[in-house]
Amino acid sequence: MVLLLVISCTSSVQKEVPATKQEDACGIYPLGTGEANKCYHDAGIAAKNPSLCDKIEHPPLETECFYWIGVGINDSDSCTKIPNPFWKEECLLKVGLATKEISVCDLLQTSSAKENCLFNIGKDKKDINICDKLSSPSNWRCYTEIAVAKKDPPLCGQISSEVFKDACYNKFTESKQS
Repeated sequence: MVLLLVISCTSSVQKEVPATKQEDACGIYPLGTGEANKCYHDAGIAAKNPSLCDKIEHPPLETECFYWIGVGINDSDSCTKIPNPFWKEECLLKVGLATKEISVCDLLQTSSAKENCLFNIGKDKKDINICDKLSSPSNWRCYTEIAVAKKDPPLCGQISSEVFKDACYNKFTESKQS
């Protein structure tokens, strides 16, 4: 019986075992031990159950567990529980880009990640209002990308810099010459 419970924590069997069974199987190990941490890590990812990641007492495994669940099911709440700041940002950026939710971009701490998230969502949605949330040079790139995608040169007029406004308008003259 014990052998069967230990086997249920391996990745090849996890997908067939319900989350409650996986949690029960991991319960045979004392919390905080390497075996328990690995078991809850594997069970959490397989079941896409972040509550199992909460039981992990080893930051690298805890980070990995929340990361793969967050990215796997586009769950920003799982991303925010990641203790490692770098991987938290990576997870939130991937979820923001996948869901195209500006609110996820707002959770990002670094300005470059937030700009990247907003720029790509604005471009993908062709939403000029998102460009207004960006600082220069991202905002003029956003206006230009959307103006070209919509084939709408007057959108270039919203760019405050004359140099970048001209560059935007030039995109339309370039495309006519090709």
